[in-house]
Amino acid sequence: MMKVSDIFRSISNDKVSLIKKSGEIITDIAASVQSDNIFIEGSSLPIEEGDTFSRVLPSGLTEKYIVIDSVFFESIHRVPAHYQVKVEKQTSIKKPATESIVLNSYGHNARINYCSTDNSTNVVDSITENNVFEKLRETIEQQVTSEDKDALLSSVDQLEQTKGTSKYNAAYKSFMQSAKDWTQILTPYLAILVAYING
Repeated sequence: MMKVSDIFRSISNDKVSLIKKSGEIITDIAASVQSDNIFIEGSSLPIEEGDTFSRVLPSGLTEKYIVIDSVFFESIHRVPAHYQVKVEKQTSIKKPATESIVLNSYGHNARINYCSTDNSTNVVDSITENNVFEKLRETIEQQVTSEDKDALLSSVDQLEQTKGTSKYNAAYKSFMQSAKDWTQILTPYLAILVAYING
């Protein structure tokens, strides 16, 4: 039976290198690279603001990402310890600055604001086992604006339907694949969803 740590690793399909400001290089790091975030399982990487991650693409080209901020999450509810690293791609065209970027960490009702005033609503306290799927659908309906919305809502249906069965693990893995570009807004729900995993 698949363990939650195996599910976490299954979405870490990228290999990156960490290039420290001191010049030290740590290679062969399993990660999940998104447009502005990198997710890495583990607890021993010395990630600091200003460090660089590099990734070699199948084409042979190399992408580089500057670390803007790194948040470490202790293991909780069988979710392995991991880093959520806010990055900026070196080769990307600069985008207009937004008023705020808010990361909600699950389990402790915490948030991080980058150069902004916090005017957001924290939904962590209102999420319970009784309403997690309802709240998750509401968040997706309100905040996901791309073609990913239908796939995410379908994945939530599968999560709810398979909860408590041996099929839930596969449904959770499918949900995380669909949610890979939306983890910033879905993170508050993960602790409860992971608690339903068998094994």
